[in-house]
Amino acid sequence: MKTLIAIGLLFIPMLFIGQQKAVESLTKKLEEYKKDDSGKADLMLQLAAAYYGTNTQKLSQTAKDAYQLSSSINYKKGAAEALKLQGAAAISQGDFPGAESYFTQSLNGFQQINYLPGIAVCYSNLGSVKLYQNQYANALKLYQTSIRYAEKAGDYKTSAMAYGNMGIIYSEMKDYHKALLKFTSALQNHTQAKNENGMASSYSNIGTVYFNQDRNEEALQYYQLALSKNQDISNQLGIARESGNLASLYMKINRYQDAFNNVKAALKINEELNNKKGVALNNQQLGEFYLHEKQYEKALDHFRKSVKKAKEIGAKDIEKANFKSINELYDQRNMADSAYYFYKKFVGLKEDMDNETNRKQISRLEIQYEFDSKEEKYKTQQIIDQERLKQNQLLLSINNLRLSESNKERDLAQMGIQRTESELRNKKLESDARQKQLEISRKENQLKQNEIKVNKLRLNEKEKERWYLLSGVSVFALIGGLLFYQNQQRKKANRKLEVLNQQLDRANQNKIRFFGILNHDLRSPVAKLIHFLHLQKSAPDLIDPAHKIQLENQATASAEQLLAQMEDLLLWSKSQMENFQPQKRSFSAEAIFSELKMEWSGQNATEFLYQYHPDLQVFTDKEFLKTILRNLVSNAQKVLQNRSDAKIWIGAEERSNEVVISVKDNGGGTSLEKFKALYEEDASLGIKHGLGLHVIRDFAKAIGSEVAVSTNTQTGETSIEVRLKK
Repeated sequence: MKTLIAIGLLFIPMLFIGQQKAVESLTKKLEEYKKDDSGKADLMLQLAAAYYGTNTQKLSQTAKDAYQLSSSINYKKGAAEALKLQGAAAISQGDFPGAESYFTQSLNGFQQINYLPGIAVCYSNLGSVKLYQNQYANALKLYQTSIRYAEKAGDYKTSAMAYGNMGIIYSEMKDYHKALLKFTSALQNHTQAKNENGMASSYSNIGTVYFNQDRNEEALQYYQLALSKNQDISNQLGIARESGNLASLYMKINRYQDAFNNVKAALKINEELNNKKGVALNNQQLGEFYLHEKQYEKALDHFRKSVKKAKEIGAKDIEKANFKSINELYDQRNMADSAYYFYKKFVGLKEDMDNETNRKQISRLEIQYEFDSKEEKYKTQQIIDQERLKQNQLLLSINNLRLSESNKERDLAQMGIQRTESELRNKKLESDARQKQLEISRKENQLKQNEIKVNKLRLNEKEKERWYLLSGVSVFALIGGLLFYQNQQRKKANRKLEVLNQQLDRANQNKIRFFGILNHDLRSPVAKLIHFLHLQKSAPDLIDPAHKIQLENQATASAEQLLAQMEDLLLWSKSQMENFQPQKRSFSAEAIFSELKMEWSGQNATEFLYQYHPDLQVFTDKEFLKTILRNLVSNAQKVLQNRSDAKIWIGAEERSNEVVISVKDNGGGTSLEKFKALYEEDASLGIKHGLGLHVIRDFAKAIGSEVAVSTNTQTGETSIEVRLKK
């Protein structure tokens, strides 16, 4: 089964490690770069190279943009680099003529500026194009040229890649021994240069040599190494290539499910990258899998797809493999005519391939001839050098004879030599003295350096001590701050507790006074009622009918007054609850006063005068307002006791946006100080007076009204108004 060879392709010295991060970083830098200069062009070239092996379309488009910018600013090196990258994109898509055109243009650009590394790379890439097209002699010539330029430029990475690609030529010519030597040498050079992409290619090519030699375990080992290395550097093309190679190996050793999984993965990547040769080979591999599984329709479909793609790129070896497999398919289905047809196509392509093999053999002989010619030339040069050496020795002998005949000259020369030796000894002594002085200076310098190190250590120790002291002081300050904060919080809590205790004491005192006054207010009507009941029980004959009716009326009034006061107290106690809310609605003045009139109708000692319009609307809580009025009237009645002309005026009227309800009496007037409880919540409760004013104040506040008092001792009238908002 066919495998993919890893042909080395160079464009710029950039690895695939962290490729996605590199793309993101370069994209961000490019967005921030505003000037259209060579710096921006270089960033675009780096970004295009980062797309190699992952996104061929973006590689091609970014390289085109870089070429346009470089051309517009006359940046020749950038333009040549951009053309080289476009060639890489074309060869990745199987567009070999396009790749050759781009690499040739790039080569011309580098030659114009005499940039040797670029020239070496372009010759190597052009050799790879020829290698893809099975033009081995041309490929070899281009690789040799690349190596010469790379060695001049000191670019050993490029020369290593070219040597590796030469190994591919030997592999295709089935000279596996030489191929393995080249691949191993290339692997060593790539490892030395830390070129991980080159290392992955070398692993793959060594695996292919072992595959062709049926050394399957060693092939599996190197294919897996190549796959792992390509995964490490995120080279998608390399991952697809090694997945396809593993699939071929698994099919060979009958591990069909592993073969299927690998070829599917390879096909997915090759389709995404538009790698036509990879897609053609993967479809041929899938066809082989389905042929083994007897799923003939699926197999035939994949063989046809493979043949179509192989014809597009001129991959005759893949076409030949498909025709052979289709022949087997029809043979298994007993379709002799179809099988014979594809067998003829297979044989035709095989003959073409055999002719090409002959051309490979001729190329190999040409290579051998070139090597032999160089060796012969070297041997000839060696003979010439030996003859020259003999001539020089003869001349030396003649000179020695002449020297032996000239004793004086020899003696003079000897004396000169002695003098020279003496001078050399003196110079040596001087040199030794200088060396000793330098040694002493070096030792002194070493001592000074040691002293400096000791001083630095002391300074570091002092610095550490200072930081320890600062840390200790900080800790103590923090503890002190926490203690101070805790003390302040405790003082605040104690002050709040003292205030709450004082409020509790006042509340207890108010409660005691409240119960005392409550007892006083309720005692009087109850005592009257009990007195009347005892009198009626013990001496009913002493009471005449008229007096009896009067006492009954008084008892009834006292009981009703007691009930009203209890209701007032109940409502007032509810008003002191936090969640107790009055229920406001609209009522007519008649609805409010009609009920109160019934309560006061038995009060013959006091004349009640009403002044209001019956249809006047009042928006309030009816029961709260009745309680307020009941207490106002009750207070007025207490003032009017023992007056023969006792009068109470009760009225209601509208004033702008208010409804004013008033209670006025002619009890002689009094001081406003007595009405202090209507305005101040802290006003004390008297022992002889009840809760009426406090009830009025709290109920008025609850329904959102205001209470106003006016009194005049001259006219003898006191008026209290309850002002309600509409």
